Amino acid sequence: MRSICLYFTKYDTDILAWVNMLRENGLSPATWIQAAIVSEDRQSKLDIGSVVPTPPPSPKSALFGDDTRANGSYVIGSRLNIRVTRKIVQDALGRVVGEREMTAPVIKMILRKNIGFLSQFPNVPPDPMQLQDFFVRGTIHPPQLKTEINTITAAPFKDENNLKREVTEPLKHTKQKNPLLGYIT
Repeated sequence: MRSICLYFTKYDTDILAWVNMLRENGLSPATWIQAAIVSEDRQSKLDIGSVVPTPPPSPKSALFGDDTRANGSYVIGSRLNIRVTRKIVQDALGRVVGEREMTAPVIKMILRKNIGFLSQFPNVPPDPMQLQDFFVRGTIHPPQLKTEINTITAAPFKDENNLKREVTEPLKHTKQKNPLLGYIT
């Protein structure tokens, strides 16, 4: 398992708007970030939604830390912690990040590459079925790991006349008494 921590600064209003839009629509930012990492590894583009990059609400009386949110939304100074548990995502993250020590800037670059930017509202959330198709259909695997679907072909019978079923007597089952029942009075 690997963890990623994204700290949002004043230069991350686009990603903040995207994360808040996902949360408002009941979608998990962590899942969509992991899908974006895999799509980057496969060198493909994944539609993860479109937003108008606006400044999020300011943290009026919030303390800075993990849960710096005003009205349940992420704000400048918030941190988003993501646990990467899927093996395929861990492998993709290792290939995408490589030997770099700082993972967050790479993740933010990937997100900016995949987020669509709008000039006016409303924000467009991604389609959850697209994510399900992405993970279920196997398009998540890197090209070198893809295999063709194995087809099962029935071997032709050489001599169908020799295939006769023998009728045998049904097995006679004798029901034995449980020996522990003798201890119960």
